[in-house]
Amino acid sequence: MKRLMKRLMERLMKSLMKCLMKRLLERLMKRLMKRLMKSLMKRLMKRLLESLMKRLMKRLMKRLVKSLMKRLMKRLTKRLMKRLTKRLMKRLMKRLLGRLMKRLTKRLMKRLMKRLTKRLMKRQSLRKCYQEKRANN
Repeated sequence: MKRLMKRLMERLMKSLMKCLMKRLLERLMKRLMKRLMKSLMKRLMKRLLESLMKRLMKRLMKRLVKSLMKRLMKRLTKRLMKRLTKRLMKRLMKRLLGRLMKRLTKRLMKRLMKRLTKRLMKRQSLRKCYQEKRANN
């Protein structure tokens, strides 16, 4: 009887231990899984956050670059416009002066031709007069 009781007790203890161990193992596994999930989630969240931050930073950088480029272009255009206006003004002045000189030369040439023709006509008429006077004398 004692042996039987011992065996039964041993079996019971074994089964109890098994049950307890199962429960303990389950709890431990749950805890471990929670921890692992937390760490994994942290890692994943870090990765996701990093990728999101990269995307956001890219977008922000694009916007910033655009706005900065606009500002820079405004500043540069002011400076460049000063420089370019000097160059352009020189070029424009050359062109305008060229055109004006052409017009002026045409006008001047007309005036000069008129004056010269008048002088020539006077000379010719004077020559005629002198010739007539000589002929008369």
